[in-house]
Amino acid sequence: MDRFTEEGLGALHKEIDKQTPILTQKILEEVDGLVASKLIAARDELSHSVGQKIQVEVKKTLSNDKMEMEKSIGLIGGKVYDYHTDKIQSIGGQTYLGGTVWLEDCHIDDKRAQIKEKLCHWLPSSTFMMRTHVAKDIGGFDPDYGYLYEDIDISWRVWLAGHKVLYFSSLESVHMMSVTASSTYSHSRRQFMSKRNKMVTFLKNLEWITLIRFSPIILMVLLVELIILKPKGAIFMGNINPFLNFKKILNKRKEIKKFRKITDKEIVIFFVSDHWKVIKRCIGSNLKFNIFLSKRN
Repeated sequence: MDRFTEEGLGALHKEIDKQTPILTQKILEEVDGLVASKLIAARDELSHSVGQKIQVEVKKTLSNDKMEMEKSIGLIGGKVYDYHTDKIQSIGGQTYLGGTVWLEDCHIDDKRAQIKEKLCHWLPSSTFMMRTHVAKDIGGFDPDYGYLYEDIDISWRVWLAGHKVLYFSSLESVHMMSVTASSTYSHSRRQFMSKRNKMVTFLKNLEWITLIRFSPIILMVLLVELIILKPKGAIFMGNINPFLNFKKILNKRKEIKKFRKITDKEIVIFFVSDHWKVIKRCIGSNLKFNIFLSKRN
């Protein structure tokens, strides 16, 4: 039949009318399928997001409840996971009486990872909460630090003000590492700030008698750092800088004296005195770090 005749055009219109509902239904089914899949994906994403937020809020609530139950807690922090390994980066901070500090790490299956709570000398600022009035009473973070040791210092002052620093495992976070610091400060500057802030922390927070007692070990650690670490100029100047600005140290000690309620005897019980453990842990890791830097350069 010739489609261009009146009869042919009529038949074509009938065929189109017949097929249109079928095609329309198929298109609608395709659209419904796409919409449904998008909705399911959106629902799953929303569910995951809400789930994460609920977990965060639950952990915050647990931490808040813990602080409400125990009014003596001034600062509370928890478990910190390493973002690129299956290790726990921190179950609390440790301090050696010679001045070295580190985060106590362990594997997820380690017995130490099962500890529910414990008192610590300090906790990493990547995950902790502090009472507002405590932060105000002790003057908050020391603005002169800038980078490194600021969490040790503020935790220490929380203790000095008569409050407790508690590790509470229900509070969790993932540490994405010091990306900002690495891009902001050179290796030399980071070493300088690390040694300067370490010395400032000890000089401002320890009682004079304790400083005199610990001074031989602090000097020994300084000597070892000058031998092991690089760049030596930054290490040396970082340790010397606080003494060149000693008037500022004395002013900081005066401010601490205003709110200090406990003696060093109640704090140094948290310090590590095992020299061999420190040598193996800290010097060994520093040697590995320097080998890594030499290969990288």
